Amino acid sequence: MTSFHELKRSLSDALTQFLWDQWVSIGVAGATRSRPVPFVVDPEVLLLATTRFGLGDARLFGEALDWLAVNGKLLGAQRLKSLHLGSGLGDVRALQAMDRHLAEVVPGIPSKLLSFATGPSPSPSLSEWFGKSTFELRGLSRRPDPGEPEAFLFKMRSFFGINARAEVFSWLLLAGHAGHPAGIARETGWGAKTIQVVLNEMAESGLVSVMEGEREKRFRIPQGDWKFLLPQGRRPVWWCQAPFYEACSGIVQLLDELEAAASASEAAKAVKIRGILPGVTKDFVLAKQSGRFEIPASLRGAELVEAVKNETLRLINDINDRGGLIIPGENLLR
Repeated sequence: MTSFHELKRSLSDALTQFLWDQWVSIGVAGATRSRPVPFVVDPEVLLLATTRFGLGDARLFGEALDWLAVNGKLLGAQRLKSLHLGSGLGDVRALQAMDRHLAEVVPGIPSKLLSFATGPSPSPSLSEWFGKSTFELRGLSRRPDPGEPEAFLFKMRSFFGINARAEVFSWLLLAGHAGHPAGIARETGWGAKTIQVVLNEMAESGLVSVMEGEREKRFRIPQGDWKFLLPQGRRPVWWCQAPFYEACSGIVQLLDELEAAASASEAAKAVKIRGILPGVTKDFVLAKQSGRFEIPASLRGAELVEAVKNETLRLINDINDRGGLIIPGENLLR
């Protein structure tokens, strides 16, 4: 029988490799991808997730720092701040330590990227997590390849600039259907008012169509007119990643509590599960993972505990497989 400790370790290993493969797909050197990344990488979310799930891998952190030293100017400081404050994704002390390290070794733009995380007290050192690891920056990271589907967002940022317009256009091009401002804001990590202004401005060009609904406007672009922007081969896929990692954080918290309560009754464990599960399920739905961890309310005690174990194993398998993460589900923007 799989223990909660074993499940937590397996989930951690799967997420760490998942993060590795995304960093490699946008230019980190010194490693090859274990499996393809089947979606457009969100670099701000990737960075925040790395501070949450990558603290057990010093090499991953070292390569992420190297990438930031080379490519930090390609990330949006405001979006990074908004995603962190809006969702709680990312370890603030790890972000502070990364900011301190970059400021010491690469003064300038990269260090300003994480300045939002600094507080009145001195920033911690990375040695708090990684001991005497030196994190020597080799400068081997490459700029993201605009021809790779995973790096499509960087291609749009190079064209539009580091601002909401790049994300909005990417979403309109890749989603394949119309969206309303609030929904696109959730998908892109920008504020709803910002998205509304950007969409209205883009619509004035005549290149973005507007459909009047009963309550709100919906925007779309004719995809056929913009196919020349898409890389050859695999088509880029938009996937809202922040809520997925938030859901994974909830699962890790649940596994921690269940591991700590290993000697408790099955009924007591079920109480803990019922307290955390609704938030986890909601985040998975927002990540287009409808059906994941939607455990029947009729399950009680040992059956509920077993169902959580089975769903966690399914999540681990899908992270390892990658393709299982892009599951057609309820389209929240329609």
